[in-house]
Amino acid sequence: MARSGRGTRPVQTRRLGVGVGLGLAALVALALAALWIWARPPAPPAVPPGGDPSARLVVFLGDSITRGHTLPPEQAFPHLVGQALGVPVRNAGVNGDTTAGALARLEPDVLAWRPRVVVVELGANDFFRRRPVAETLGNLEAIVRRIREHGAAVVMIHIRLGLLADPYLEGYRELARREGAVLVEDFLGEIPRTAGLTLDGLHPSAEGHRRLADRLLPVLSRLGASEGGSAPLPSPAVGRSAVSLPREPLREPKPPPKSAG
Repeated sequence: MARSGRGTRPVQTRRLGVGVGLGLAALVALALAALWIWARPPAPPAVPPGGDPSARLVVFLGDSITRGHTLPPEQAFPHLVGQALGVPVRNAGVNGDTTAGALARLEPDVLAWRPRVVVVELGANDFFRRRPVAETLGNLEAIVRRIREHGAAVVMIHIRLGLLADPYLEGYRELARREGAVLVEDFLGEIPRTAGLTLDGLHPSAEGHRRLADRLLPVLSRLGASEGGSAPLPSPAVGRSAVSLPREPLREPKPPPKSAG
C-alpha cells in the first residue's frame, strides 16, 4: 500500500500543475480581454428608432391635448397627421405637463430623436396652475431655441385661454417672429364650444382630433414634412393664415371645466 501511495504523488502533482497552469492562462486571457475593451474606441451611440434624419420624423411635444387624453394613441391628432402625410411621428405629449416639465425632458424626448419638425403645444397647464406669464414664455423660448439650434423647424401651437384677454398670444407672436417659428393661433378654435367635439369641454374627442389634424396638415406640408417633401426650413409665419383658416374675429370660449392634465 505504501508503494501505491508513493506512486500517486507524481500524478497528484501533475494534476495540480495543470490546474495552476489553466488558472494562469485564464487570468492572462481575462487581462487581455480587459485591455482590449479599455483600448478600443467607444461604440457610436445608438440612434433612436426614427432618429435617421432621412426619415423626416415629426415630434409632437405637448400636454394632454397632444397626448390624446383618454383616447387610443391612433385617434390623437399626431398619429392622424403622420398617417395623412406618410411620415413617422413621435407623440411626446404628457398629461398635465407644463413648459417647465417639457423643457426638462426636451433632450431625451425630442432632440435625441433628431426630428425634421417639432410641433410644440404647451402653456395651458401653466395658465391653470397660475404660473407667471414671463416664466411660461421664457421656458417656451428656451425650448424653441434649442430645437432650432438642432436644425429642426418649429410649429408653435397656441391654445386660446382667458375670459377677458389671452395672456399669452402677443408673447407667442413675438417669440415666433424672433425665433423663426411658425405659429398656429387658437388651435382648438370652435372645438370647446361645439357639442360632440370634446370629452369634457376642453379635451378633444376623436372627431375633435380629426379636425385638429386637418388644421395642421397644410402647415406641415408647406414645411416639407410630407413623404418626399424637400421644403427648406421656414421663415416666421404668424397667425391663423398659417393653417389657411379664415380670419374671423376670435371669440371667447366658455371657461374649461378642468385643467389640460
